[in-house]
Amino acid sequence: MNMRMGSQIDNKMMETKTSLHETLQQDLLKTLKLKSPRWSILSCYRLHEINTEYATFLETAPMPEGFSSQEINEYKQIIRETALEYKNEALQYLKTGEKLAKKVRPFDRQVSTYDANTASASGRNISFIQGPKQKQLGLEGLKDPELRAIYDELFKNPSNSDTLLALAKAYQARGDKGQAMVVAKNLLGGDFKLGSKRRSQAYSIMGSVYMDYGDDRRARDSLQKALELDKSNYSSSVNLAGLYWHYGYSDFANGVYSDRIGLKNEDAKLLIHARAEGFFNGQN
Repeated sequence: MNMRMGSQIDNKMMETKTSLHETLQQDLLKTLKLKSPRWSILSCYRLHEINTEYATFLETAPMPEGFSSQEINEYKQIIRETALEYKNEALQYLKTGEKLAKKVRPFDRQVSTYDANTASASGRNISFIQGPKQKQLGLEGLKDPELRAIYDELFKNPSNSDTLLALAKAYQARGDKGQAMVVAKNLLGGDFKLGSKRRSQAYSIMGSVYMDYGDDRRARDSLQKALELDKSNYSSSVNLAGLYWHYGYSDFANGVYSDRIGLKNEDAKLLIHARAEGFFNGQN
């Protein structure tokens, strides 16, 4: 598409160039409607390129012959204004692409090169935790005094959100990640009276379990929600920072880790993955 006129205006080339630009723009805008983050980012960048290139095409076109000096100045002004419109449009597409890339590029290595700052990042696609150890508690779990006590409380008051959170944490502590996830999801999806802190804790449990399962995208989303609800959620900040660090996004990791508040209590110790914390203790 990179076309330039010679010393004289070529009307046929102008028509071809304009038609080609409009066709490409329409096709790329159709791609945006597919609602695929990756293709949307690529389309935004190509829209930025073709509009920038078309603006340059206009700016470098020769002056028309037979014009007076006043007409030439007016013509130049029109060209400058028209080219500026395309440049501004190009810039908007670039900003839109960059904004979208910031949302999806962690854990999506194929779009990381959209930003030069991440182009040199490590190309690891290996999930944060490999081969999670699965464990399921059967009826023998009821022989556990703590679990039995929790179920006794739930029998008395099935809608007690604190007791349900305690149950999810108890399953998590005993290695039954599946049951911990089920309880946490039920808490968030059910008709329970949950404040922001309890909702944050439920998302924190889900994020930790997703990390165990190797589902880092869902882990990231859950941990981000946990921190949006409660910035003092210590375990979520450490786990999320660990995920970012693993994928080569040290700036993201340091930002999350440095913003953490609160204390490392027993709940945090239960949910924090040692490898996530180890990134900031020089162990990885």
